[in-house]
Amino acid sequence: MSSELFETDFLIPLDTTLAHSIASKYPFIQVNGALNFRDLGGLPIAGAPSLQTRPGLIFRSGQISALTASGKETLRGLGVRTVFDFRSSREFKKYDAPIPSVLDVEIFHVPVFDDKAFTPDEMARRHNLYGEGKEGFLSAYRDIMDHGGPAFAKVIRRIIAHSKSPILFHCAGVLTSEW
Repeated sequence: MSSELFETDFLIPLDTTLAHSIASKYPFIQVNGALNFRDLGGLPIAGAPSLQTRPGLIFRSGQISALTASGKETLRGLGVRTVFDFRSSREFKKYDAPIPSVLDVEIFHVPVFDDKAFTPDEMARRHNLYGEGKEGFLSAYRDIMDHGGPAFAKVIRRIIAHSKSPILFHCAGVLTSEW
C-alpha cells in the first residue's frame, strides 16, 4: 500500500486521483455494493516479525447491504462462506441497511455496541471524538475494543473452528472493522 496514504492527514479528504489509484490495487478488491473491501493477508503478526497473515483468509469492508448480484458472486468467488456484521440493530433501522441474503454464505449479527450506545447523546460523544484528530480516533478505537469483546470472541472462535474457510467482517463505516 502506498506510504503516501499513511503520510496523509486523515482529517483532510484524499486527492481523488490518489484515492482511486490506491483503491484499485491489492489489498483492495472491487466488490460491487461494498465499499473499502480489502484482503487482510500479508499483514505482519505482532511478536513474530517473520510471519504474516495468510492472504485470502480474512477480509474486511464497510457494510454490505447494497451488494449487487455480481458483488455476491465475487464474495462467493473469494471463498467467503461466513460474514460477521458488527452493526447494531439500531444501525440497520437508521440507515435502512438490512443484512443481505447471499447464497451459500452465513451472515452472523455480532454487534460491537448495543442499541443503548446509539442514543443521540452517545452518538454525539463518539462523533465529537473524530474531530479531535489522531487522539480522537485512538479514543474511538479504544471504545470499540472496550465494548467489542463478546463480538470479537465469537469471530475468533469461528476462525479457530473453521481455520481454512475465508471470512468477511464489516460494520456500517470504517472504524469497527479496522480492529
